[in-house]
Amino acid sequence: MAVSLPVLAASEKIESIADALLDQGGLIVEDFLSQDVMARFNRELEPFIVEAGKKEQSFVNAGYAAFYGPAMRHVLAVAQKSDVFIDEVLCHPIFIGLGDLILKKSCQNMQLNVAHVLERLPGSKAQVLHRDQIVWPDLGPA
Repeated sequence: MAVSLPVLAASEKIESIADALLDQGGLIVEDFLSQDVMARFNRELEPFIVEAGKKEQSFVNAGYAAFYGPAMRHVLAVAQKSDVFIDEVLCHPIFIGLGDLILKKSCQNMQLNVAHVLERLPGSKAQVLHRDQIVWPDLGPA
């Protein structure tokens, strides 16, 4: 059975986006980032993606190796590598708004845990829609 997610426009009220996220566990926000932001972000990360393709991949166990697969380039520490990510993605009003509505109920401050980019190459298997239960077991069932 195919999984579907609600689709909302970036122009929707932040409360509507938060409601859909909390109700469905995920959603697609159309036009979240402009084409210009995406192009500048990709330009900033391209050298790191190319370099990642030159490195031999190693994984902590066979499960991770199977999940990532051999036809993938992985870039970690994106916030360290991209000003566009910090200024226009991480600090996007939708992210900040969702954090204020959802996370700040349980904390004083919000902090980025991980930001990485996975580039799946031709021949790689499609990733299924998933939650990161291995890393975040409190997410509940898939």
